[in-house]
Amino acid sequence: VHDGWHLRSTTILPMETKAVVVRVEVENGADRPRDCTLGWSFEGGITQANRNWESAVPPRELDNRIAPAGFPGGFVFQAVHSDAAVVQGVHPAPDHVENGRVTFNATFTPRQRRIYDLIWSVDEDTQRARQAYEGLRARIDTLFAEAHRSWQDELVALFTAVTGEEHSDWAEYRRAMVDDGRLVVRFTPTSVTGQIH
Repeated sequence: VHDGWHLRSTTILPMETKAVVVRVEVENGADRPRDCTLGWSFEGGITQANRNWESAVPPRELDNRIAPAGFPGGFVFQAVHSDAAVVQGVHPAPDHVENGRVTFNATFTPRQRRIYDLIWSVDEDTQRARQAYEGLRARIDTLFAEAHRSWQDELVALFTAVTGEEHSDWAEYRRAMVDDGRLVVRFTPTSVTGQIH
């Protein structure tokens, strides 16, 4: 929360693609309408794919060219010496686009919430990067619904394991966990170093 603005971001790393999806939720917490300007800058840094992808050359900004992605607020950064590319964009369409920067100008009514989705899709092949981007864009609401359901299920399982009993109102519990921004992080150690005394 900042100056009555409520901001929440959720990041998803889809397992089946080399991609990142970020959902930014902005809410006017004030009891009066307010104007807001939001901006994001997209940058290149895609690697040259002149070797196997697993051992690619590190990113170099000077090895990148930028082009419109064919939709408002979208860009393609492509390595000059290969087909390696990253397709980046934001939805909905921004009000202004210039040199890799997108800007939104909006008037928020009291308690109004807006959602902005940012997608990065990387591949050795530009066309595959575009296809992956469009696939993510088409099912972005489903991705976030599944992610929220999954981590809420983890919190339900944790509650049951710790208390040994059922909650009196699971729907209310899930809502409270979302409102509080609770999450569960699982670590699976694969090795341990140190001293035993």
